[in-house]
Parts: sequence; C-alpha cells; structure tokens
Amino acid sequence: RHATAENTPTGSDDHNRPLSAEGITQAKSLIPHIKLSPDMVFTSDSRRTLETAQLLNISPDKLHAGRHLYLAEYPTLISEIRTAED
Repeated sequence: RHATAENTPTGSDDHNRPLSAEGITQAKSLIPHIKLSPDMVFTSDSRRTLETAQLLNISPDKLHAGRHLYLAEYPTLISEIRTAED
C-alpha cells in the first residue's frame, strides 16, 4: 500500500499521481517501525507506490513492479508470486 497521494485533477492519469507532502511524511515515519526485511516486494509501477518503496529503502533488486499489478486482484498477485518463486 502506498502512502497518501496528491488528489487527481480531473482528466489526469491516476497512475501518475505522486505522493503528497503528508504521504512522504507518513512513509518516512514508518521506517523506524519496520522490523521486516522482505525477500520480495510486489507492487504496481504507479508513481506513488514506487515513491513509497524508495522512501522505505526497498532495494530495487527486491522490487517486482509492473503495470499489470495496478489494481490487481488476488489471482493475479498469487500468479505473480508463484512465477517469482520459480
């Protein structure tokens, strides 16, 4: 899940919405509380999710991002995990 994003102006692409100033603060405030070091992180390639991952210091080699994960449902996510495990 991404942090708070900017509002979408009418007619603009939701996929390209950046994090808001509040969202940046939210993401940075999580850093001291994250006790996990994931092997893989699956996310859409939307601007705000990639910004959140970067702020949380997720290593790019652990990040599995793609447009097909944007608004993805459970079966797509499970398929992506299974493919990555092979």
